[in-house]
Amino acid sequence: MQLFDAIENCFPAMEKQYQEICPPPEDFWPPVLMERALREEMVDWTQMHLLTPGLTALFERAGVTDRGMMARTMVQWFYYDKYSCE
Repeated sequence: MQLFDAIENCFPAMEKQYQEICPPPEDFWPPVLMERALREEMVDWTQMHLLTPGLTALFERAGVTDRGMMARTMVQWFYYDKYSCE
């Protein structure tokens, strides 16, 4: 439960970053390409800025040792939470 709470505590920072990197609608990028690029950038940013030693330790206790997988999990959860509420 601590891991879930720790990840959800990162959502406000993730939302702010998402809004900063999201291209304006008038750019007309194909949605699939845009979403893939955004997701990759979010994973990189999450790995660099949000994976604190404490959060990493919680993931490791859950059996996840790869930092890339930790960041991807956080971004997937963020996207699920973001789009399931719409």
